Amino acid sequence: MSNILVNNCLFYPGVSAKVMGTWNLFGDGTTEADRKAFQTWGNKKLQPLTKTVVINLLNEDQMSPFKGAFMGPLDNARVNLIASWSQRFIADGWKIVYAIYDGPASGKGKYRPILSAPQSQHALFLSIAIPFLNPWATAYMVGCESNRYFKDPAIVEAAVACIKQYAGGRPIGTHMCWNPAKYRLPSNLQFLAYEHSWSPDKGDAMSVAACVAEIKNIQSRLPAGFPLWPCEWNLNPTGSKIVEQARAMAALPGIVGIGGPI
Repeated sequence: MSNILVNNCLFYPGVSAKVMGTWNLFGDGTTEADRKAFQTWGNKKLQPLTKTVVINLLNEDQMSPFKGAFMGPLDNARVNLIASWSQRFIADGWKIVYAIYDGPASGKGKYRPILSAPQSQHALFLSIAIPFLNPWATAYMVGCESNRYFKDPAIVEAAVACIKQYAGGRPIGTHMCWNPAKYRLPSNLQFLAYEHSWSPDKGDAMSVAACVAEIKNIQSRLPAGFPLWPCEWNLNPTGSKIVEQARAMAALPGIVGIGGPI
């Protein structure tokens, strides 16, 4: 498994809930005790040289560095929380991948609108946020499940191009459940964090062979040698099945990341 550069798990046993997600590590409803629980659990379960946390920045229901609408008054407490914990993760030997967006859009979300904000606002946000995060970032994702809300791959391509201006050569990819028959792969992605086709709460019911077969199929539809990171397939982070699945997928050629304990 020497090919693995990042080892994360999107789900972890929290304090506020039995299973929590790192998408919302700094969002509403996640406590300091939850964050400490994730760090402690990850230090035990993830590979020490490649342990990675994926942190989301913008979700209309749960998470924003602004007190209300996008590019409104800054939530300094939340920004300071992200910065202090980013420093803490790095000091503890972690890698960090920041995912900018999450969705879909919310009709009643506390932080709406984000996704429908003018492109000029997004460009300004990225010009400020990316240089701020660079000291701790290993890589960036355009978003979590980005094809759910960026229906046109050209939007993802534009976001990648914008982030690239400020990322200092750090890799830029996205996370999505990609169906090649329905969605064109954005041309300037540098990696794909892949979500399997089933709901992750069905992960324990899926065989190791099924996990591997789906990844091999996706690899066959990607450009030769394209970096692939199986990132989301099983909602149960503490079971034995996710470990078996993760180890089998991590052993495949061309896999650069794996989203489960190995």
